[in-house]
Amino acid sequence: MMNMICKKCEGRINSGAKCFNCGFDSSQPLVNSAVSKKHKRSPALIGIMSLFIMMSIISIVSTIGGLTGNMALANMTLILVLLTGINNSIFFISIPGVPYMIPAVLTIAVSVLQIYLCVRILCLNKRAFKIYAGVTVARGILNVITSISLIIYPAVLFRMFTPYLVIGLLLLIVYKIEGKHFSGSKFIDESVSAKLMYKRLSKENRSI
Repeated sequence: MMNMICKKCEGRINSGAKCFNCGFDSSQPLVNSAVSKKHKRSPALIGIMSLFIMMSIISIVSTIGGLTGNMALANMTLILVLLTGINNSIFFISIPGVPYMIPAVLTIAVSVLQIYLCVRILCLNKRAFKIYAGVTVARGILNVITSISLIIYPAVLFRMFTPYLVIGLLLLIVYKIEGKHFSGSKFIDESVSAKLMYKRLSKENRSI
C-alpha cells in the first residue's frame, strides 16, 4: 500500500488513513473550523459593546458641541452625570493647564478608536479586546494624575474610580462568556496545513 501524507500535520501515514502523530483521519476532508462553525454572539457581548459605542458617540457629540459653542450638545454628558452619578471624566479627557482644543481633539480621537475597537471585539478579535482594556486603564491612570489634589477625599476617590471599575467588570463578563471564541487574527485563520507549508517554504528560502 502506498504511503499517505496526513492532511492536517503533513506527517507520513504508513498504514490506514488515521495519522499516528495527530490522530486526524485523512479519509475525511480537512475543513477550516473558523469557516465551518460560525459562533453566534451572545446578547451580553452585543449589549455591552453597544453600551460602550453609545458612550463614545456621546463623548464625540458633546466634545463637538463644546468646540462649536452648542451648549445643548456640550451638556449631554452633564445630564448623564446628574442622572447616574458617574464621573464626567469618563466622557472627556481633561488635562489641566492645556488649551481646550488639545484635550478635545484627543477625546474625539480616543472615542473614534474605542468605537473601532468595539466593532472589532464584536468580531471576536482578542487583540482589540486587549487594546480596549489598555485604553481604559490608561484613561483611569490619567484621571488620577490630573485629579491628584482631590483624591485625599475617600468619596471623591470612590466616585473617580467607579466608572472604570464598572467598565473593567463588563469587560471581564465579556471575556468569561466569549473568551474561548476570541481570535487574534483579523481575518479567518489559515488551516494548519497552510501554516506548516508556509513555515517550510520560509525555511527553504533562508537556506538558499
